[in-house]
Amino acid sequence: MNALATIALGAFAIIFFCLALIIGLIILKKYQAEQARLNKLARKKTDINKTNTDKESH
Repeated sequence: MNALATIALGAFAIIFFCLALIIGLIILKKYQAEQARLNKLARKKTDINKTNTDKESH
C-alpha cells in the first residue's frame, strides 16, 4: 500500500473516531438532561399527590 494512502486512511480513521466520540458525548448530555427533566416531573407529581392526600386526611 502506498505510504500516502496509509496516512490518508489513518487520518480518516482518527477523524471518524473523534466525530463519533463528540456525537456520543452530545447524545449522552441530551439523555442526562431528559432524565433530569423526567425526575423533576416525577417529584412534582409525587409532591402534588402528597399534598392532596394530606388535605383529604384532615
